[in-house]
Amino acid sequence: MHPQKNNKLGVKGVSCHKKSRKFRSYIKLNGKKIFLGSYNVLGDADSAYRKAEEKYFGEFARAV
Repeated sequence: MHPQKNNKLGVKGVSCHKKSRKFRSYIKLNGKKIFLGSYNVLGDADSAYRKAEEKYFGEFARAV
């Protein structure tokens, strides 16, 4: 995972749902927020974001 300064979890595209205590993964595409899934483990939510990033942005996806 990579450090991200502008959110509480430190992971881009992932937030924590307070009631369910699950990690939700989202990606923004053409100005719209696309829900990628809800996960019990932060690393799984991050992986979902990275896969979507590669799928939608290809060679322009950020390198880690």
